[in-house]
Amino acid sequence: MPLLNIKHTNETDTSGMSDSDRLKLEAYLDQLAFWWKVVIAFIAILTILGNIWVLILTWKERSLHQPNKYFIACLAVADLLVGVILIPLNVFTRLNFDPKSARSTPSAFYLCRFMVWIDTIALATSIFTLTLISFDRYLKISKPLLYKSLMTTSRSLKIIFVLVFISISLASYSVTPNSGSYGILDTALETCSHEHDQDKAKTFYLLLSMSAFFIPALIMMIMYALIFLVAHKRNKMLSNGGLVCAIH
Repeated sequence: MPLLNIKHTNETDTSGMSDSDRLKLEAYLDQLAFWWKVVIAFIAILTILGNIWVLILTWKERSLHQPNKYFIACLAVADLLVGVILIPLNVFTRLNFDPKSARSTPSAFYLCRFMVWIDTIALATSIFTLTLISFDRYLKISKPLLYKSLMTTSRSLKIIFVLVFISISLASYSVTPNSGSYGILDTALETCSHEHDQDKAKTFYLLLSMSAFFIPALIMMIMYALIFLVAHKRNKMLSNGGLVCAIH
């Protein structure tokens, strides 16, 4: 969901308004901008602290010292990118750059493309990791005796490397001039919109939505449906005293 652009609200046409009404409007917009900064700062702080706490727990808690802890850590790191880099840069650009003049400013343009890059990496990695976690949960519940041999630390790290590589590749393409990308969360404003090929933009977002949203969402729904079926079957067999045979 794109963040509210408070700065551009100040450009509201005030012609025909009295001086007192204009001053009241400006005071209201200033107050709105202040509370917007407070809310965004609060969200960023919660994002940072929450994910740092997750990383500390996965490192300190012995019961979490399993190969799949790297999936949780990967998800936390991806979310940290949003809180540490993306949200502060988003606020900075929206409060300090005028889109009408920033198009001709190289620093503003490259900053926005960097935001698109981080945006795509963080959110694509998060979604891919959530998909991987759903598959990991299904594997653990359906093959409990084989799980440790199938999901080793080495294999987990290799899978994460592949997912991050795919996310970085997708993000790197998204910052090319003809990709048409404005970022998954619309972080770029108009400062990055240099005469994009609309057909290529549609192709990019179709690829992005299929690979990073719809297909992962479908996989997760299937995995959790299978987990439910396996758990239901196990519970039924446990009631009948046949759980040991089912596991083998």
